[in-house]
Amino acid sequence: MQVLKLNLFNFRNYVKTEINFSDGINVFSGENGSGKTNILEALYFIAYTKSFRTVNDMSLINYNNKNMLIEIEIKNNGIIKNISCELSLEQRKKIAKINNNRLSRLSKLIGEIPIVLFSPETIQIIKSDPLLRRNFVDEFLCLIENTYYDALLKYQKIISHRNFILKKIKEGKFSSNTLDIWNNQMINFGSEIIEKRVKLINEMNDIISSNFEIIKNKIKLTYNSKYFINYDITEIKNSYNLHLKNLYNEEIARGITLIGPHRDDIDIYFDDRLAKLYASEGQQRLIALILKFTQAKFLKLKNGIEPIILLDDFSSELDESNRGIIGKLLDNIEQVIITTTSKENIKNLKVKKSFYINNGTVNEII
Repeated sequence: MQVLKLNLFNFRNYVKTEINFSDGINVFSGENGSGKTNILEALYFIAYTKSFRTVNDMSLINYNNKNMLIEIEIKNNGIIKNISCELSLEQRKKIAKINNNRLSRLSKLIGEIPIVLFSPETIQIIKSDPLLRRNFVDEFLCLIENTYYDALLKYQKIISHRNFILKKIKEGKFSSNTLDIWNNQMINFGSEIIEKRVKLINEMNDIISSNFEIIKNKIKLTYNSKYFINYDITEIKNSYNLHLKNLYNEEIARGITLIGPHRDDIDIYFDDRLAKLYASEGQQRLIALILKFTQAKFLKLKNGIEPIILLDDFSSELDESNRGIIGKLLDNIEQVIITTTSKENIKNLKVKKSFYINNGTVNEII
């Protein structure tokens, strides 16, 4: 998969811009605040119909304008597609089209442009709260299994309803029997989510050990759950039933659901030690990058299409040795789009096309 062309109209600090990409490594350099990351954000937005930097879509529209438009031309196995996504300030909705045909649902756009993004915030997967690690795995699963997204949404709604009922039982307004139907639904959807997460983590470990020889056996993921040990679907359901009975009084007292995939974690190890506690800043960045490359490998194995890799300021905090590791991995990827403030950080990469950005103006470096 390759991006051939990107057109931006009133997106962030770009009023009207056209960019033609190459295969291989494309590099955008420039000062901080010049608009480098905006290019990656536009590509990510049209792939996932959302930004990776803000939840406020309207802030993407260029100041003093009422709508923005992103157009992209992609090529996959010789077939060219034109995809667009428009956002209107007045209508406050997004309109997506493929080859000028409007899509009935935005969700139909997801998967058309397989993209894997590394940004400086990606390292928080390693070092921050369990929520970010759960989100990383859940978003990954949503890309490869259509039914997972629906199961996740339903589970989240079930937990919300169940928490409401727990509080009402505590207040004496509902009977304990009210929980039964929600317990059954929670067990069914929660067990499915846990089983799929564990399966994905095992497959990721296999990919890491078989594709990244230079760091083989250094990085490993494990599923961390307080209440589940055996991850066979039947055993998960049995554990659910057992622990729900034991936790009943505590859940009523606290008014929250204390068991399930929404409370689990994914442990990430480096050299057999928890990376969030013992890995250095540079090692954590390397691990985060390897996880993203693993995601790309997995998507290619699953769908037969190599994703486009977006790297936003990936090389800072990496020493020469680790830059060399990443450089060798990038050599074999169909298309990579990189931003950097310093070309010194990417001096060993085999760059096919370079651009310099200054205040929203993109100039190709010949």
